Amino acid sequence: MFNLTTGRHLISRLRKDRRGTAAIEFAFVILPIAALLLGTVQLGVIFFANQTLDEAVFRAAREIKTGNSQTVTTAELRSSICRNVFFVPDCEDNLDVTVQTFDTLADVQAAELFDSRGFPIINNTIESSGANDVIVVGAAVDIPIVFAPVTPSLSDESDRSSSSENSQRLFAHMIFQNENFD
Repeated sequence: MFNLTTGRHLISRLRKDRRGTAAIEFAFVILPIAALLLGTVQLGVIFFANQTLDEAVFRAAREIKTGNSQTVTTAELRSSICRNVFFVPDCEDNLDVTVQTFDTLADVQAAELFDSRGFPIINNTIESSGANDVIVVGAAVDIPIVFAPVTPSLSDESDRSSSSENSQRLFAHMIFQNENFD
């Protein structure tokens, strides 16, 4: 049978014992710190991948601008961009590209380059271009979110049609006028 005096003595003794308090406090503090750290690392990876995508699209666009890649195919453009993109698994399978050709910058302004939600339209088409054409090169890729519970979404929730729930859609565009290479 339980002795009331012994129970009170046991509770009193446990209340006075401070061994292990640091371990318990550490367990409470480490979870939010780890979540913050993992979220920060994930955001860093996303921003770095976006920067490398921008640079890769710039390099591919420069090849088109100088006349070195006037007859580029979708596969060749994907390969060219993916050589310079980091932290994107299965880049060539995951990358959507588009090259649109316009006569003037005014035509670019009048074109529908964005959907109703403001997201770029990337439709895996490549239009051939000539000297002095205005070109729009666009690319979009999904980067996986490894730490999804601790990383906020950087895109509108309504854009889930082009990006799965555990990925972030990255976009890059270049608009330029071809050189007179004829």
